[in-house]
Amino acid sequence: MTLNNAFSEEFEFICSDCGKRYSESEAAQVGSFCNSDLCADSMTLLQRVRITPPQEEEIFEEEAESEKEIAVAAAVVEEAKNVAETVEVVAEEKTDNEEEKAQKEENKDEGLGEKEKEVDEAITSAVEEEVEEDKNESLEETIQEDREEIKDEVIEEVKEEVKTPTIKAPKISPVKKERIEVGLGILVCDTSGSMEDYAIEGQRIPKLTLVAGSVARGIWDLVEYMSEFGKERAYIALCGFNKKADVFKDPQGNSFIKSVMEIEKEFSSARNLAEYISNAMKAHQEYVPGNLIKETLLGKQNTKNFTNVTDGLRLAHELKESCLKGDMTPFGGPSNIRAVEDVCLTPEGDSVNVPNIRCLIYSDGSHNYPNKTTITNPFANDETSVLMSAFFGKEDSRGFKQMESIACICPKHGEPGTFLVNNAERYHQLRGLFRMSSGASGFCKYCLPRDV
Repeated sequence: MTLNNAFSEEFEFICSDCGKRYSESEAAQVGSFCNSDLCADSMTLLQRVRITPPQEEEIFEEEAESEKEIAVAAAVVEEAKNVAETVEVVAEEKTDNEEEKAQKEENKDEGLGEKEKEVDEAITSAVEEEVEEDKNESLEETIQEDREEIKDEVIEEVKEEVKTPTIKAPKISPVKKERIEVGLGILVCDTSGSMEDYAIEGQRIPKLTLVAGSVARGIWDLVEYMSEFGKERAYIALCGFNKKADVFKDPQGNSFIKSVMEIEKEFSSARNLAEYISNAMKAHQEYVPGNLIKETLLGKQNTKNFTNVTDGLRLAHELKESCLKGDMTPFGGPSNIRAVEDVCLTPEGDSVNVPNIRCLIYSDGSHNYPNKTTITNPFANDETSVLMSAFFGKEDSRGFKQMESIACICPKHGEPGTFLVNNAERYHQLRGLFRMSSGASGFCKYCLPRDV
């Protein structure tokens, strides 16, 4: 059985912060950003939600068709019973004189069924044969006895011909569990040893500590301001890269791919979350001190001195693809999910479908592993890249040029999705950057939240 072709999916757009709903035309008019009084300054991107699941229509059609099949079978059974009763009545009638024969001819003219006519001819023929064989017996007794015998034989034949049809139980397809529409923020952190250097001149704060705090506060903004509906469907994946890239492990040893609601339940505060992120970044360095002379001469062989941007991009792209396919279990994430698609208007007025997924990779150095290789960026082959980048250091450095080259172009503003962090003021913007990328709500500097 096929689904009703006339049925089509309908969608509406919902603001994850204030809950305001928009039709598709209304969402296009406001550029897919909420324009309510509560969200006017936050540039909250609307989420598209399907209104009518077609699953139930298929089940209702199958049940109706099954009931129809049962009704037809019942009618066939009832008709068979009527035919058998008619044959039995005809067999019991007496035809021992001409008047009875004439009456039967009259009944035939009035429209007796084909089965009755066959029974009458069979009885008459059999009786005539028996009369010829035994002329000494009473004609009346012979007719009566033969009628009873023939009657039983004919009824058995009719019963064989009219069998009660087997009614099969209707097959009803099991209802498939509807996939949950989600958004995903992927943060790929540079965990090389240089991240332990001081971030701001004159202040003894390592870049690693500053970044961990900014990431935690950005995520915690979602905990405090996102609706319960949004918290349950907004997922965050924390990853790190140096010589290789991996998904961070949570305090229980599982992959850190969690919804905002799960993060809220697991961590007591932004400070508690920042401590975990800082420890996870340090643990990922896998730095084991060796012989002092060997370490001094061959220090670059230590894991903490490598920056493999290519492997960080590989992991981020695989996480994105698994989300689009609806199953992140190979990485320790959720299954039975579907990434929400947003409609974004370009500066030229064109509509672009953008998956509600954002990836942010940051580094404070240039790609150096494997040695003498260039960066391979799998996001460059996507129809719409969702990759943003950030660099901690000087604008004229090789590392910044690399980060700038891999970043996407914001479909709404036409600006590159790369961020340079080289002074105290820009360090303060990290919270908004990590909040935007975690909440999958923007791409460039013009998309940054204005309240941080």
